[in-house]
Amino acid sequence: MKRKAALCLSVLVFAVLVVTACSNAGQKQEEIPNPMVRYDTIDQIEKKVGYSPAILPAYSGFELKEMYIIGDELVDLRYQKTGGAEATVRSQKNAGGDISGYQQLTYSPETYNGITYNMAENAEGKDLIAYFTKGDMTYSMSAIGLDKDTFKSEFAAVIDTVNNQ
Repeated sequence: MKRKAALCLSVLVFAVLVVTACSNAGQKQEEIPNPMVRYDTIDQIEKKVGYSPAILPAYSGFELKEMYIIGDELVDLRYQKTGGAEATVRSQKNAGGDISGYQQLTYSPETYNGITYNMAENAEGKDLIAYFTKGDMTYSMSAIGLDKDTFKSEFAAVIDTVNNQ
């Protein structure tokens, strides 16, 4: 009798699991599309967005690790330097303001080579952020693991590459 009850209970549990699985399979799940699309080369990015993004020059010691286009408009290039410093350089056409992705920052204006840019530190003081606009393009750089003077020097290299395009 105990065997018969155990067998009936097992069959019942199995039937409930099958019914539950079948009812869940019929439900349509909506996924939010990822706005970040990874690319393998700068050429692919340039063809997609129609302009040359700002880059950190090779002599900076930063190595380009990842390349994305976010929302079909914003180019996001991620770099790493031996020793652990990391930087992100962003470019966007017709952005009209800060494209760094950081929120609630207080920027201070700085000038380099005739270009006025805005610079800030995040609340923890670990990340340095700067951006500027030239024509219809906006560029930003954020970095962690750099002191302020080194960051300014690296950002100056970004401004120079933009000016020489």
